[in-house]
Amino acid sequence: MDGLKEALVRYFIDDGRYDVEDFIHAYGDPRQALLMFRAFFPEFSEVDGHVVLSTFLNRADEPQSLIARLRTSPSDVYSVLKGYRWIEVPYLFANTSLSESDDHLLARMLAHSWLAALSLSFPATRWVTRVLTPEETGSVVGVCFEEAV
Repeated sequence: MDGLKEALVRYFIDDGRYDVEDFIHAYGDPRQALLMFRAFFPEFSEVDGHVVLSTFLNRADEPQSLIARLRTSPSDVYSVLKGYRWIEVPYLFANTSLSESDDHLLARMLAHSWLAALSLSFPATRWVTRVLTPEETGSVVGVCFEEAV
């Protein structure tokens, strides 16, 4: 991915010969890889025929609440679903020390992996993932998904 090595050089010592795999070997931690798996491949749930991020269904009553909102606002389904289909990238972590350009890089990586996960989990639907700007989210870089039109 464009920009990955450049980002790694900003955060880790490089003897000038490292490639991305060398950075993984030198600085990577398999526990962090296990921890980050769910960020790159989140769980998705289908609620009343609509796919959403499962993390937003953590309360027992949330699926029923979403169904009620979808059924009472049939002309506004897109707006209702939008809130269940995106995340703010820096807020995935307690340590939000990346620059905005590196937040964008991470968001692009997340968007690519989410697209793969959605395509595998729901192959009958064409999906689009997208990086959201701070202006679109109201604060920071985000990632969202939706059905392709």
